[in-house]
Amino acid sequence: MTAGKRDQRVTVQRFTSTDDGYGGQVEAWTDLAIRWCSVEPMSGRERNQAQQTESPANYRVTLPWDSVTKAITTADRVVWNDKTGNIRFIADAGPRPIEAKIDVEFGVAA
Repeated sequence: MTAGKRDQRVTVQRFTSTDDGYGGQVEAWTDLAIRWCSVEPMSGRERNQAQQTESPANYRVTLPWDSVTKAITTADRVVWNDKTGNIRFIADAGPRPIEAKIDVEFGVAA
């Protein structure tokens, strides 16, 4: 992918738990990576779940490959345009990776 197609900025976050110094834990989402990428819509639908209407939409996020993007898992999440999405699938990058392709679902609770 050419750099010109990486016109969107996303933040990948990881849920962390650290010692608070008083015997407890502090849990929070922390930034793992902030990258320029491409974001392409894949599908969307509307559904009723627990008497609430959800409008989930699936996107393909394509990031440049590096040691940080290699460590992204489906337990992480993506923030894009003030929306938080759940990582649903990470494509196998193959033996000589150039980019990471990640499927993200926006519009649903974690």
